Amino acid sequence: MKNSCDKCYWKFELDKDHCAKRVKEPAEKMCESYLGPCSECNGKSEYKYKGKYYCPKCIIENFGVEEYTTTYYYLDGEELGTDDDINEVIRNLCDDIEEIE
Repeated sequence: MKNSCDKCYWKFELDKDHCAKRVKEPAEKMCESYLGPCSECNGKSEYKYKGKYYCPKCIIENFGVEEYTTTYYYLDGEELGTDDDINEVIRNLCDDIEEIE
């Protein structure tokens, strides 16, 4: 959603610098481009969901999304494996490596 004051109800009200974005509680006749602060952290919102405004981080947390990062290991351009199975990575380094049990 792009913010634009072209259709803003408040564009020529009061004085040239007045903008609904600077009001803490939005008025009813807000332009469709207005994005209030994030409902969770008061940061810059980029999304609206069920009448509330959200920043990317908070909308993802709202849905309970878990973040998972996988590390891939390479040697001379050849993939050895991932951190999901570090033993595989070590086995792929050299045939002479023995695992101690």
